[in-house]
Amino acid sequence: MVERDFSKIPNSILEALALVNFSPYETRVLAYFIRLTFGWRSSRAALCVSRVSKETGIERGAVYRALRSLAGRGVLNITRHASKGAFVAIESNTGLWLDKVPAQKSFNFKIA
Repeated sequence: MVERDFSKIPNSILEALALVNFSPYETRVLAYFIRLTFGWRSSRAALCVSRVSKETGIERGAVYRALRSLAGRGVLNITRHASKGAFVAIESNTGLWLDKVPAQKSFNFKIA
C-alpha cells in the first residue's frame, strides 16, 4: 500500500540527519522547514518566527537561536527580500553542513 500523505526527502538529507549532531530545538526547527520545503515540493519557505514558534512549541528566542545556529552551520540558507520578507532554504549539499558552528563564524539576521 502506498501512503498518500508523505514528504519526499532526498536520501542525502536523511543520511546527513543521521550523522550530524543537532540540539533538540535545532532538530524541531529543521524538521519544520523540511516539511515546508520538501513536503510542498518547494525550494524555499517563508520565514515567520512567530509561526515557527507556535507550530513547534518553541519560544521565539529559542527559535532565533536555532535558526542562527543552523544557518551558521550551513544547514539553512536564510535570505531576506525587502518587499517579500525572509525565506529559508535547506542546503542540499550536505557536505557543507557542519557538526557545530565554527567559533569565528557569526551569523546575524533580523526579521521584522
